[in-house]
Amino acid sequence: DAELAALVTQLDELEGPSLADPALLAAQFKEYDDMLTRDDAEQWNGNGDLMHSPFSREHLDLENMEPATIYSVGPGDMLEKDFWEMLQCHSIRVLYDIRPTDYRGELFSRHQRFSTTALRAQCRARGIFFKSMPIGRESAYGTLAHIKSDEGRHTLIELAWQGKRKRTAFLGSQELWTEDSRQAAAE
Repeated sequence: DAELAALVTQLDELEGPSLADPALLAAQFKEYDDMLTRDDAEQWNGNGDLMHSPFSREHLDLENMEPATIYSVGPGDMLEKDFWEMLQCHSIRVLYDIRPTDYRGELFSRHQRFSTTALRAQCRARGIFFKSMPIGRESAYGTLAHIKSDEGRHTLIELAWQGKRKRTAFLGSQELWTEDSRQAAAE
């Protein structure tokens, strides 16, 4: 009987009033739920467009994504060999070409070796994932306006997604980022 009374007393203490605030518990569970939803929205195989899914568009934004290191590179007047050595030294596995295009959607490159077609072929030969997603097209009213648009934000979110998984860089035109339109994307 004494053991039974001790067990009943112990159970009463365990089932007694909770010390946890219901509002704190609700906030904690909402945070867990948001984290799981964000993880579900990030399920992507790396092909096509990450933000194609309405679920991803609704639940992914840069402010709530985990920080990622993304490199900014610009070939300027570099030799092709030096450019690829630079990427190799930093173990870059993903390269996004965000250089702005003209009203026809064409990219002007001072050197043919850094044209979109040439870069795509060279990246394929080196096992680097390459994707061209221009930010700052003339039809989007320049870099700053384009980066604020849905398409511009989607490009940045996709860059951050890639950066969380592999060494990622985005490509500008000039060697110095302060003299390039990629400065807006970097900030």
